[in-house]
Amino acid sequence: MSMTASHAQLTAGFYGGNQTINPGGSATIEFRFNGEGPVDFSYFDGMYYHHEYGIANSPCYFTVSPSFTTTYELCVVKNRFGNGIILDDHRFVTVTVNTGGTPEHVQMTFSPPSVCKNADPVNLESCVLANVSGQMWFEGAGVVNNVFYPHLAGAGSHLLEAFLLYNGQTYSAHRNISVYEVPQVSLWIPEEVSEISSPFVLSGGRPSGGYYRGDGVVNGNTFDPAVAGVGWHTIYYIYTTQYGCQEVAENKIYVRLSGVGVEENDEESDFAIYPNPTSGILNLSKPCTVEVFSAVGFVKKIDAMVESVDISELPCGVFSLRLFDGENVFVQKVVKQ
Repeated sequence: MSMTASHAQLTAGFYGGNQTINPGGSATIEFRFNGEGPVDFSYFDGMYYHHEYGIANSPCYFTVSPSFTTTYELCVVKNRFGNGIILDDHRFVTVTVNTGGTPEHVQMTFSPPSVCKNADPVNLESCVLANVSGQMWFEGAGVVNNVFYPHLAGAGSHLLEAFLLYNGQTYSAHRNISVYEVPQVSLWIPEEVSEISSPFVLSGGRPSGGYYRGDGVVNGNTFDPAVAGVGWHTIYYIYTTQYGCQEVAENKIYVRLSGVGVEENDEESDFAIYPNPTSGILNLSKPCTVEVFSAVGFVKKIDAMVESVDISELPCGVFSLRLFDGENVFVQKVVKQ
């Protein structure tokens, strides 16, 4: 018959009661536990979490030096058997900084975080830690109703001021906040490939150094038409700056069936494209959507119904235009001079 060893439940708490210190002084907080050690514990000072590890003996003592009245909360206690129980009567210890009971020594810390220009708005009241309560307001670029909007402030360093009204007097603190620029990201990819085309490395993302995601993307930078399959696919290029600011560009690629190409119409049609050859502008006899193909695939698409097409940015050569007026499709070759 096997036997399982039992272990006493770990219990712990802060002891010694609340304390009062003078400005610049220190307080010693006593931590006790019952149960098997060593013990790890964490406590919260209202703004930050602190951790102590490997406490072998009870009681143990640690020193705090708050600049203003602070309540310390015991949050987590555990040993190798799991979390322990924190005694409710011994969860909190308050260290009062003696300022004579007047607002003459009001303390406030203002710590807004550095952010990217496309980050979420920041509630500035959550960035203030003070030893008194009162009405607060904030001033500075990008501040609206006590909320900081990075995109309104713009990239750069901005001075923000926090004000606290207490007992008829106004106290203030200030802090520079850095707003980091969001990268300008773009992505070029071929608009059409065959399903039997070989996998190719995606290199059209700018700035370089990002990575790609989407159907058919393997190893973070290679597009495999066979993996993507026939149809339209969205490819994403993700770039992150040294400050953690991220932006995404996207583009579409069409994987067509093998052997499906662009052939010129044999039948007579009332479509007309002129002048042909052209150095840039092609006029259409009726409004159409337009797709332009080179010998190797899709290079340009205009979804709107237009009466002219500018191909001045294309190199000299022969291109096929596929036009659609809402009912009929017409394909004709044009020469770019």
